[in-house]
Amino acid sequence: YMIESPHEPGVLWTGSDDGFVHITRNGGQTWENVTPKGLKECLVNAIDISPHDPATTYIATTRYKLNDYTPALYKTTNYGKTWTNISDGIPYGSFTRVVREDETRKNLLYAGTEKGIYISWNGGVNWEPFQLNLPVTPITDLKVHEGDLIVATSGRSFWILDDLEAIAQYQPNNAQLSIMRPAITYNGSWGSQLSRSSSKFDGTHPLEGVNPANGMVVYYNLPDLDSEQELILTIKDAKGSIVRTISSEKDPTYKPHNGGGAPPKPVLSKNPGLNRFVWDMGYPIMPGIPDVYIEANFRGHKAAPGMYTLELSLGESKVTTRAEIKAMPGFQTKPGQYDTYNSFMIDLEGNLTEMHTMINSLY
Repeated sequence: YMIESPHEPGVLWTGSDDGFVHITRNGGQTWENVTPKGLKECLVNAIDISPHDPATTYIATTRYKLNDYTPALYKTTNYGKTWTNISDGIPYGSFTRVVREDETRKNLLYAGTEKGIYISWNGGVNWEPFQLNLPVTPITDLKVHEGDLIVATSGRSFWILDDLEAIAQYQPNNAQLSIMRPAITYNGSWGSQLSRSSSKFDGTHPLEGVNPANGMVVYYNLPDLDSEQELILTIKDAKGSIVRTISSEKDPTYKPHNGGGAPPKPVLSKNPGLNRFVWDMGYPIMPGIPDVYIEANFRGHKAAPGMYTLELSLGESKVTTRAEIKAMPGFQTKPGQYDTYNSFMIDLEGNLTEMHTMINSLY
């Protein structure tokens, strides 16, 4: 195995199939043996240089060809002068093939083993399983790329874990109200099984490809709540104007097939721990007129590209984060066109809401 440092040109590491680790810091003119002290004959199967620190490097070693299935990951923070075994929590039999550090969060590590994936939140001090719905199979390689974890397996295809931005922000054992900054959202339009929020999401179809969620994926954490407590998500644009307010309470006045198929308002889940909500980037759903069919679905238009503030409130407690919607690169739009469209639709939807509300007040 051979890898060049992403920080320093001419710094290269090698790992051999008989257990030696070498480093050069001058482009190969001279090499230094920096093999961990006491390392037995093994395969140095993978090397990863920390994206956060040029002196920190990880190696994944294995002795499975010698009938030894002990996991053996090592870490150095000083270019190989000293090493620490960081395999605690990975059981015997899950011999290690690869280790990678997250690009966003320092000390967040992913390890691929003979029997699946493990994760460490603390730089390898300890590990825990991170299998989720991944089949139990040898993990031959891992790559953190553009907010995704790409997984190569032996015989079970390639797998991709998206939303690594959420993993990088996640705090284990957090029992407080909190909200994560969403990944950048694009204002396109496509179908996806991942567009469902956590209250309705039951996994993806095993035989269908999966697009990214069509909308802004918002992760938030909750303590144990009383059934009477209302959770409110308020979305504001860059000017501070309210774009959408979403509640954990269902609309008691909603009537199915109301005025040509107005959909019910989305609802926030209130499960203790981590929750997932997908905002479709839409402005509020407009009211229909009971028992009057109108050829429309009354959904609000999509929010324009720009910066937004997400405010999650629970009683007197309140947390906020920032989010961004970007225009689809392939859309051919002129400068100012989104702002013009947005202003026009806000006025139009406001007029229709006022008219329908007035009619409904006559019932």
